[in-house]
Amino acid sequence: MRIDTRRAALGLIAVEPRGQCGGICMFFATDLFVFYKYFFDFSIEKHAAICQYIHHCRHGNKVAHLSALPAAHHSSSSSQRRRIMTATRKSGMAALGMGAALGLWLALGAGIALAVDVTENFIGSGNNNLDGGTVNEAPAQLTQSSNLWWGGYAAGGVAGVIQRNGTNSCLIFQNAINVTGTYAFCIFGTTCNVQAIALTSQAVTTGTAQQIRYLVRNSVTLDWWASEPINVRQFDPYLTPVTSVQWAPVTVGSAEINEGPPLDAGGEQPLGGFGALGTWAATGITSIDRGGIYIVAGGAADWWCSGIQWIESWAQPLSITAEATSYTIDFNSYRGGGFGPGTGTCAVSAGLNSGMWSAAGFSFHNATQFDFGQPGFAKSHKKGVTNVAVTLAGFYAYDFSGGNYGFLIQPTGADFTPGTLTLKIKNNTAATLQELVFSYDIYVRNDMANSYALTFSHSADNVTYTPVASMDYATPAALDALGMVFAGSRSAVLSGLNLAPGAVYYLRFNGAGAEAENDEIVLDNISISGLVPVTLSGFQIE
Repeated sequence: MRIDTRRAALGLIAVEPRGQCGGICMFFATDLFVFYKYFFDFSIEKHAAICQYIHHCRHGNKVAHLSALPAAHHSSSSSQRRRIMTATRKSGMAALGMGAALGLWLALGAGIALAVDVTENFIGSGNNNLDGGTVNEAPAQLTQSSNLWWGGYAAGGVAGVIQRNGTNSCLIFQNAINVTGTYAFCIFGTTCNVQAIALTSQAVTTGTAQQIRYLVRNSVTLDWWASEPINVRQFDPYLTPVTSVQWAPVTVGSAEINEGPPLDAGGEQPLGGFGALGTWAATGITSIDRGGIYIVAGGAADWWCSGIQWIESWAQPLSITAEATSYTIDFNSYRGGGFGPGTGTCAVSAGLNSGMWSAAGFSFHNATQFDFGQPGFAKSHKKGVTNVAVTLAGFYAYDFSGGNYGFLIQPTGADFTPGTLTLKIKNNTAATLQELVFSYDIYVRNDMANSYALTFSHSADNVTYTPVASMDYATPAALDALGMVFAGSRSAVLSGLNLAPGAVYYLRFNGAGAEAENDEIVLDNISISGLVPVTLSGFQIE
C-alpha cells in the first residue's frame, strides 16, 4: 500500500482515501514522526474529523489519542481497529534540536538577525542640524532613528546646513554646501569588521550627478581612510565591497572628527587632504568604529542620502534547512525601517534584509526599486510604524498591539500600482524539494471606494512567473468604516518544483489597483515548508 504522507506531515491532509479502506495519518511532533493508522469506512465527514483531530494534535498535544475524535466517527466493527505507531526520523534530527530552533527564531522573526552591521536609515520626526553653515556644530544624536551620533563640516562658509530631515527621512546636503570639502561622519559606539558599504542616493533634481568618497576610521589606530571618488545618482542603490575600490589615507589636521560625543565648542574643521590610493589590504584595517561621506563634487541642487549601512555579515535568502518544517516570517521585529543587504538593523527602526526581499513599483523620489542584496532605504521603503490609517505610499510596520506587527502596503495611484514584493528562498537541505507549502494571513483597511488586488505567483528564475489564482485577494470596491480587519488566510501547495539542494526559488506578491488612493493591505505570518515524496510500504491490514 502506497501512502503519500508529505502533506499529512504538516497536518494539511490527514489521509489519502482509496474507497472503502483505511488510511494513514502523519503529523510532525517534536522529534518524532507519528503515524496514526485508523481503519474506518471513509467519508468526507470522517475525513474532516480526522483533519480537525490532526490540527488539534499539532496545536495542543505532542501525542494524542484518536479518542479525541467524535464518537460518531468510530467504527463499530471489531475488525476495524486503530493503532498508534511512532517512528523516529532516521536523518536530519540534529537540525531539529534546540540550537536550530533558536537559530530559526532569530533568523525569521522579521527576516532579520542581529549582527554588528551598523545601519542608519534616518527615520524620525523633525530636523536635526549636523552643521550650521559658518558655525560648525558638535555632533547631534539623531533621535527616533538609530540613536547613532553624527557630526559634519559645511564647506563654503555660507548659510546652509547638513541636516537629518524627518519629513523625508534623509541626510540632506543642501545645495549651498553640496560642494567639495563638506562631510558628515557617524560615531558607531561599536566596531564593525566591514565588508561592504551600502547607500541609497536620493536627490531633488532628476539626473543630478554627485561624486562622493566613503570615509572609515580604523578602530585600532584611529587613522581615517577615504575611498576613491564614487559617482552616485538620485534614486539609485549602491553596494560597494571595500575590496572593490582603492583607499587613501586622510590627513585630519586640526579637525575634531576623532573626538566626541560631546565635542568641545571648537566644532569641526576641514579635512587636511588625501594621500595616494592603494588597496584595502594596504590600509591594515580589521575593523572600523566610525564612517562617513565626503563630498568630492556636488550637483546643481541638494543631495540626499536616504540610508547607509556598513556591512559585516551579508544577508542571505530565507534558508530552508529541514524538509517538512514550517518557516514562518511573523514581522514582529519589523519596524518599517527599509531593507538592508547586511543582516544587522537599527535598534529602533528595524528593517528587513534584502538578501530575502526585493521590491519595485514606487515612483519619482520615493524610488523605483531595489534588487536582492541591494539597499532599499528610499522614502517609501521605510515608512516606520503605524496603527492608524495612512495616505502616503510605502511600506509600513503595522502595530496590532501586544508586540504583534505586520507588513503594511499603502498603494496610491502612482505607487505600487502596479508593484511587486518578492521573497527569495534557498534549499539548504540535502534533498530535492518537490513541493513548497506556502501560506499567509491578510488584513485590510477598506477605506477607499475602489478595489485593489494583491495576486501571487512563483518562479524558479525570477523571470517567468506562474500565477496561483487561489492565493489572490482583492479588496471590496465599496468602502466601509470597519478599520483594519482580518480578511482571511491563503495557502497553496506548489508542486513539481524539483528544487535541488543549493537552488533558490522566488515567491512574489503583485499589486494592482485604481489610479487613485487605494486600500491598505497588511501581510502577516508568511509560512513556507519544503516537502519531498515519502513512500510507506509493508503495512498489513489485519
